[in-house]
Amino acid sequence: MFAGRRPATTETKIEKQERFYKGKHHPKIHPYKSSAGTLRFSLGYNSEGRKKMTETAEEYKARFAGYVGAKDVIAMQREAPQTLARLIAGVAESELKRRPGPGKWSVTEIVAHLAEDELTSSWRYRQMLEYENPGLPGFDQDLWAKLGEYAVWNLEEALAMFRLLREANLRLFAGLTEQQWERGGVHAERGKMTVRGLCRHMAAHDINHIEQVRRILGR
Repeated sequence: MFAGRRPATTETKIEKQERFYKGKHHPKIHPYKSSAGTLRFSLGYNSEGRKKMTETAEEYKARFAGYVGAKDVIAMQREAPQTLARLIAGVAESELKRRPGPGKWSVTEIVAHLAEDELTSSWRYRQMLEYENPGLPGFDQDLWAKLGEYAVWNLEEALAMFRLLREANLRLFAGLTEQQWERGGVHAERGKMTVRGLCRHMAAHDINHIEQVRRILGR
């Protein structure tokens, strides 16, 4: 063995899932093992302070898959900024900046996250289209929120950023061939993905946060 080389290690499926779900991409999802040895995930209290919910990795994937089902994900992505605009219309700024609980994002912070997540997705789509199976790093969403000072963002500006980045990606999608839709990369935490798969994931990601905004605002 060469000096300085790290010994090879193997990682079980459970360990890989645990690393992902407590890692950078979903820092608010806390893994633990049930008495039966199954890895489950605590999602914390929701905006209404109800009891903590838990779900396995497969349940999490199924929930996101259920958001899109057989729906037109392009239409869903096109509609998301408009849906958010309707939800926040007429709401006082103080309410939009109110955090529903300790460690929870306000509506303003959620929309800022959507905008910057769309920025990363814009890069990922283009990396997959330009290169053969590129590596796609994850990111620490809480660190980005802190560095970007999401709490003091202007919500209208955050929504405009989200909308403009989304429109750029929709224009990209309109010109893709079937072969380009199937081009892929390797996400640092989620593994292999394709342009099509990321498009579906982002449509589900929209719904996940739109429902969060609805709960916070009671709409």
